[in-house]
Amino acid sequence: MKTFAMALMLQLASSGFSFQQSEANIAKEKEAIRNIVEMSYIDVLYYGKEIDDLKKGFHPEFNMYVLSGNKIDKRSLEQWMERLEAVRARRGATTSSDDKNRYRHEFKSIDVTDYTAVAKIEIFRDGKLEYTDYLTLYKFEEGWRVMTKFFTQHR
Repeated sequence: MKTFAMALMLQLASSGFSFQQSEANIAKEKEAIRNIVEMSYIDVLYYGKEIDDLKKGFHPEFNMYVLSGNKIDKRSLEQWMERLEAVRARRGATTSSDDKNRYRHEFKSIDVTDYTAVAKIEIFRDGKLEYTDYLTLYKFEEGWRVMTKFFTQHR
């Protein structure tokens, strides 16, 4: 009986330990996702980094889906980058330090399951919620890459 109890305690202790390691790994993956999204997405769109930096965190097969009325407009990474370049060309200079202070973002959630993740991010402009973005990601050998983007623009 003592042997059974000892074996059960060891099993429970080891299960708890592996669960903690799993939680630690998930926290590490969430941090990696947060970093790649900030570097290749937030910094590019809202803080004036080079548009080409999107390629550092977005997979070449990325698509953005835009709801327009009752239709979906699907944009590839290249199409989206071209649109961003055109917008920047119309606006002129890159983002100023005053513009940088106008925006802030919050990660509302990051859900990770093995090599798949979803991030929900809120973008604020002048303190007002402007966008809620949903990014799906896959983890490749080179790290996490954004595969799709859906968003809501708050009016």
